[in-house]
Amino acid sequence: MARKSRKQNDRGVPVDGSNSAVAFAAGYVRLSVTDRDHKGNSIETQKHMIQRYIDEHSELRLYEMYVDDGISGSTLERPAFSRMIKDAESGRFRYIIVKDASRFSRNVIDTGYYVEQYLPSIGIGFISIGDEYDSTKNPNGISFIFRNVVNEAYSIDTRKKITTVLRHLMREGSYIGGRPPFGYLKSLGQRHQLVVDEPAAQTVRRIFQMAANGETVSSIVRSLNKDKVMTPSQHRFRQGMIRDVGLVSNIWRRGTISKILSDEVYLGNMVQGKTKVLNHRQHRIPSVAWIRAENTHRPIITRELYDAAQSGRRILDCCDDKKPHNVYSPNLFRGKIFCACCGGRMDRKQNHDSYAYRCTAHYGVSDKDCGVHIGEDHLMKMVSDSFIRYAKELPEEPPAPLDKRAVQSELARLQIEMSSFDDTTKELYENRMDGNIAKQEYDKLRKANQQAQTLHMQRMAELSRQQTEQRIVEAEWLELKNTLHGFQKSLLLTQELIDKWIERVGVGAGDQIYVEFVVL
Repeated sequence: MARKSRKQNDRGVPVDGSNSAVAFAAGYVRLSVTDRDHKGNSIETQKHMIQRYIDEHSELRLYEMYVDDGISGSTLERPAFSRMIKDAESGRFRYIIVKDASRFSRNVIDTGYYVEQYLPSIGIGFISIGDEYDSTKNPNGISFIFRNVVNEAYSIDTRKKITTVLRHLMREGSYIGGRPPFGYLKSLGQRHQLVVDEPAAQTVRRIFQMAANGETVSSIVRSLNKDKVMTPSQHRFRQGMIRDVGLVSNIWRRGTISKILSDEVYLGNMVQGKTKVLNHRQHRIPSVAWIRAENTHRPIITRELYDAAQSGRRILDCCDDKKPHNVYSPNLFRGKIFCACCGGRMDRKQNHDSYAYRCTAHYGVSDKDCGVHIGEDHLMKMVSDSFIRYAKELPEEPPAPLDKRAVQSELARLQIEMSSFDDTTKELYENRMDGNIAKQEYDKLRKANQQAQTLHMQRMAELSRQQTEQRIVEAEWLELKNTLHGFQKSLLLTQELIDKWIERVGVGAGDQIYVEFVVL
């Protein structure tokens, strides 16, 4: 790439002082042969993420993008990498920026030495975007390096890196998901690009047109089922996207229609990132935080038809608001209660001053009806009884206790031994740079030292993981014990209690229920 004058001082800042607050940064990009199938690691994606980072930090300017294409990160013998280090030693720039630490090196020992010792010694800062790490703001690099060891052994940080890349792709308008929305297919040449599936698109247009004409969701459901229009799961089964016939439904449901009518994907826009995972569960996030990208693919309907359909739905809602409504109490079992016969969800309905749950998997859309129902008062009593039995069966001690003293002692011993590996690594590198040791001998000794150190670090990561898991189990067990103790006194089922400790409630014929509690 073209560059301006390279006349700079030893800190990578222009000598003329035109903007003393600006520092030059080198972007380093690496792609191995095995990484080519992962779009998140492509040369273009890495470059784009680095450039975006620099654009978002006004104090930085790009000096050069150093690229090693098709070279493994397990070796330091990389042309662009070597040239970048020489430029760093010459003071050409102040920072090295990478997408994540694995792009700099797959070898934890090498990364640790450069980030913690060598680069700081020559005044170079290291920034890893995916790891949210900046050595100039966190000079204690050992926590960063140790975290990367844990990442390599157990992939603890992999989800964060994947999330960073996926959100970047979402902002660029790429479709991130498994099965495409009904009415679209994934492009054969670009799996993150949507193309119109015309047979399904005709059904989508029919649904929007009926809504624009004033049809209710229930009316649209009845019309589609009467005409035996292929459902989304039937269509996907025929295309091979669904292979298990048990996942195929031959009836349209109100929820499916409502979801289609509210989805902007049919306007050619992409709205993604609507949920996030906390404690292994998906949670919906506010709409202001959703990631929107417009005109990313070919639309199925026009803006006029979409607006007309939304207007029709609002008119129906407005008319419905004029009808007298009883005041509803909170549904404590929302998303938790299912029919034990068919697996379908159960809806809560009010009858005067009482409530009941009924299986709605087939109700109102076909002659087949499970007939499963249960009164809410009876359900609350049975769930309370289940909580009391669960409290009596809870063990007196937390499950799977560790020998904490032995684990702590082993960790202390390993930590002491780790310091000798660091000293050896530094000594070998300095001798190699000074020409006191041949490359073949250096590689042999470095590999042996690296293997021993890696085994130590992996063992430390394993012990730390065991300690963390044990602390979590003990904390959850104590919380559950206190919760159940409090419940036995009050016998009061609350939303918080049900959300935290009940996974699922199944209701069968004859008011039979089973409660699946969260497993510690």
